[in-house]
Amino acid sequence: MNVGAPASFEELELHLELAVRGDAAARAELERGLDALAAMPEAEDLSCAARGARLLWGAAAATGLERWRPRAESAASRLLETFFDPEAAAFRSTPRSRVLPAEGNALAALALARAAAAGRAGAAQAAAQAVDFLRARLYDPLLGLLSADGASAPEYGLLGDVAWGALAAEELGRASGGEARAAFSEELARVLVRDLWDPARNGFAARIARRGEGAAERPDPGAEAAALEACLRLGRRRAYALGLAAARASAGDDPRALAAVARAAALETSGSGER
Repeated sequence: MNVGAPASFEELELHLELAVRGDAAARAELERGLDALAAMPEAEDLSCAARGARLLWGAAAATGLERWRPRAESAASRLLETFFDPEAAAFRSTPRSRVLPAEGNALAALALARAAAAGRAGAAQAAAQAVDFLRARLYDPLLGLLSADGASAPEYGLLGDVAWGALAAEELGRASGGEARAAFSEELARVLVRDLWDPARNGFAARIARRGEGAAERPDPGAEAAALEACLRLGRRRAYALGLAAARASAGDDPRALAAVARAAALETSGSGER
């Protein structure tokens, strides 16, 4: 964690992964980071709110970190009561927006899947609805995922949308009656390795290339880490290995990128990336 700056979600997720394994130093860093997160104003952006909720539920489930359960409960309540649009059966990008984003809905589904595993009422249904929204409203087999419903200029094929969507569909596909969601996760995995692969980098690109464009745009570290985790969970082990090497080579001294790479590597050895 950088002194004088709040930790990124990538850093906090790495600390959580290591803390679950019994790393005392990582647990202390995680606690400090969660305390800092708790002191910040509530996120008005769905993706940030959902990532925070997912992190809190992960911490609350870890041995010795149960004190975070009330904060996790509060974060889940805010997702369900402030961001969820019952009419659309999906989550808004901000509390008063009509925009329903792909990445935010995938992240909300992942957060609420953790909440459901801990017994939070209503979480499983909302998580399933978010994934079904992605599949029914935003997915095109030829183009990938649309970035949002209701946006003035949505895009197709952004890495974060596809990667987080694949993770959410895989997670919800494990539940009883989740066969269609599991099949959807496989479709998104194919989009990842077929359409979002940058041969020049031998790793992932930030979005599906448009005809006539030059070099592919470098991905955001969080989106790239999600793509790596999705490949590991969905059996694309060669794409995971090559993508991890590319991410490691380009991380430089960026703390977010370094943490994302370290956690992606740790998932393979911990078994967290296995079904």
